[in-house]
Amino acid sequence: MSSVSDNGPQMPPLTPKRKANKPPRATTTQRGYGSRHQRIRAAFLRLHPICQRCGGAWAKELHHRDRNTANTSAANLEALCTACHQKEHKGAIA
Repeated sequence: MSSVSDNGPQMPPLTPKRKANKPPRATTTQRGYGSRHQRIRAAFLRLHPICQRCGGAWAKELHHRDRNTANTSAANLEALCTACHQKEHKGAIA
């Protein structure tokens, strides 16, 4: 719903949608994705620019195989495209 004023139509202010009982999400640093992780991610994606799952798309995301963001050993990391990373976290890829 918009209203009309002397300056033209006005949109109502946007308010963020949040589930009533859901607490706010932790910051990226609190979740283990601070500046150190960003440097590791950038270096790993430079070495592995193509998705290591499908091989057909640019890798844009760094996946931790054991889901532990503190474990940054190369054996635990995988460069994935967005689609493969989403599938991984939805359980579609073994």
